[in-house]
Amino acid sequence: MAANASMSEPFSMTQTEPEKRRAIVRATIELVAERGFHATPMSMIAARAGVGAGSIYRYFADKEILIHETFAEVSARTHEAMLDSYPRDASIRRRYEHFFLRMSHFFIEHPSDFGFLRQYFDSPFGIALRRDKMMEQECRGRDDESLSCLIEEGIASGLFKKLPPLVHISIIFGGLVAVAREHILGFVTLDTPMLQIIADACWDALARH
Repeated sequence: MAANASMSEPFSMTQTEPEKRRAIVRATIELVAERGFHATPMSMIAARAGVGAGSIYRYFADKEILIHETFAEVSARTHEAMLDSYPRDASIRRRYEHFFLRMSHFFIEHPSDFGFLRQYFDSPFGIALRRDKMMEQECRGRDDESLSCLIEEGIASGLFKKLPPLVHISIIFGGLVAVAREHILGFVTLDTPMLQIIADACWDALARH
């Protein structure tokens, strides 16, 4: 999988402490996206980041902490992209389209972040995180800027089919992740008009007719 454009620069051997930490996180994202968690030892991450194999533990106590902190950074970037110019007062459909198109463009433009997130959510780490979020989820109507709460709003209003919210989210992400992966691999080309058609198709799968 291709690396993010911002991640392709060689790492400097004269990095400051914050730069070293960023290089380690960047290397973790790239390698996990390319190889998966189990095939990415700490020594390989250190080599890609241009830091000593032992010095990586000055920033992260162990691999699990490194993975979780890397996920937190990637997740924050994804969340920021999704909420950029979020039309809070718009219709449910307009807000759905915003989420779908923002996520699509983020995944396509940041393939290493996309690959890392796929690996994380398919791992025991991601399964545990999803379970915890489901237990603590509490929506606050339009003031809650999350896709899951938008889905609940659509179901409550009768706009969406009466299915568990997780099923609706799986329909959205299943299609989105699959086509983004095909684009990154070079099998399809996704431009904005094509993404809008795909967003409309997913909407049709969610909506009552």
